[in-house]
Amino acid sequence: MSNRGPWAAFGLVAAMVALFLALPVGVVAVRSLMGAAGQGAGFGAWVAAFEGGALTKALLNSVLAAGLAAAIAAPMGFLLAYATRCSRLPGWFRATVSALTTLPMLLPTITYGFAIVYALGRQGLVTRLLGWQPFDIYGLGGLTLGYVVYVLPTAFLLIRNALDYVDRRYGVVARLMGDSPWRAFRTTLLRPLAGPIAAAFVQSFFLAFTDFGVPASVGGAYKTVAGLLYERMLGSLPDFGVGAVIAVCMLLPSVFGFLLLRRLERAEVRYDKPADELPPTPCLVRDLLCAAIGLLSCLLTAILFCTVALVPFVEAWPYAMAPTLTHVRAVFDDPGLRLVCGNSLLAALGTAVLCTLLAYAAALATVRGGLPRAAKNLIGAAATVSGCVPGMVLGIAFLLVFSGTPLSHTLALVILCNTLHFLCAPYLMMKSALEKLNARWETTGMLMGDTWLHTVLRVVTPNARGALIAVFAYCFVNAMVTVSAVIFVAGARTAVITSKIKELQHFARFDDIFVLSLLILIVNLLATALCRLATRRAAH
Repeated sequence: MSNRGPWAAFGLVAAMVALFLALPVGVVAVRSLMGAAGQGAGFGAWVAAFEGGALTKALLNSVLAAGLAAAIAAPMGFLLAYATRCSRLPGWFRATVSALTTLPMLLPTITYGFAIVYALGRQGLVTRLLGWQPFDIYGLGGLTLGYVVYVLPTAFLLIRNALDYVDRRYGVVARLMGDSPWRAFRTTLLRPLAGPIAAAFVQSFFLAFTDFGVPASVGGAYKTVAGLLYERMLGSLPDFGVGAVIAVCMLLPSVFGFLLLRRLERAEVRYDKPADELPPTPCLVRDLLCAAIGLLSCLLTAILFCTVALVPFVEAWPYAMAPTLTHVRAVFDDPGLRLVCGNSLLAALGTAVLCTLLAYAAALATVRGGLPRAAKNLIGAAATVSGCVPGMVLGIAFLLVFSGTPLSHTLALVILCNTLHFLCAPYLMMKSALEKLNARWETTGMLMGDTWLHTVLRVVTPNARGALIAVFAYCFVNAMVTVSAVIFVAGARTAVITSKIKELQHFARFDDIFVLSLLILIVNLLATALCRLATRRAAH
């Protein structure tokens, strides 16, 4: 069988990663080692960055807020996964808990912060209902709450997916052998899930640590490293040298977290297939606790999303509460806002197509290409390394490399930035799907006179349609909600909704912000529903 096709896929992925990931990130690292004025080699930029203690304080603040969020989200994600998989609660309740827990993934993180302000601020929805403000939302409290809303869906999905593979028959055997309920729970459920729970904590920590949206809306005077990076790069007096240093400071912990996640994956208890369904034993106390944690999660999500859905449909929150469509009409009557809506759709579609193709090419080269082991390892590492590069770091890298080039401030650059930002998860999804298909199809095709490419197009691709659709949906949704990278690469004519939301914040146009956020939510819900429908049809 000719290796021309697999090597072509290898070359495509390697070139894309080298040009649009390795080169830009390398430029950031080199720029941080130049003098304070950007001339010659030296540590002047590092000295300037840490001078005065602002960066040190921002790093400590970020570690504290992200650590608190991860310490809440990981146990809560486990409890929610347990409630939806191991309780005797009604099916509709468990489905509702799952849906509402993952719903925040369909909105940008900057919207969570504004929703917290309008729900828990001095004139917020909850504050007005209670008659008093629960806590000060600006600073550590608001950041932690916003981060928990952001990272909880990821922690929940990681643990729930792992829980599906835990054989619960061991728990029945443990009880029959005389173990106490707590001992049986600890040895047959908690111990196999120790790796996924630790991975959920690490993932939650670094998602929160590198997030820009929540600090931009409720950070207040509590400076984080992401907020400081934005100020240095796009503030009134930009300093690219210091900005590069801050970017490296954000990148290094993320690389450590990525490597730690890979180590945790290797240490996990592995199962060959999902566990057989086993009805949970009756336990009223367990079900009541599961119902309580499920209701708490649903209540938090419902409060924030009801706020987002309510505010743009009243005249002037909270002083004139008469219903109106004025704000919605104003958004669609504004040519500039209509432009960013169109840009977002084009960028999301372009990202979904390009990222799906790139992830598929990388997975084909590593799983079904027949390439040497060294080439497979290289392309696999190249495809997964994007998982340790924070969006803000990648955005700054693109800003430094492509400013003044024909790509500068174009939708093509936004699509390329998003594609390299999201590549890791789609590649792993496609790799897992291709590994489950018959490994002898290519050999059979070769014996019948087909080329590798013909076999891929006519046999492998039709059988991988479900995974391709899932990857497309993942990339589309993430491209619609991402904010950290695009704020550095989008221009005035190529602004997308999330970058426009940050701009509208400066003019206190919160009604427009919530209308645009609702539009993102509706588009993502429709895209998700259509992709699920297409997946069902592909399965029949």
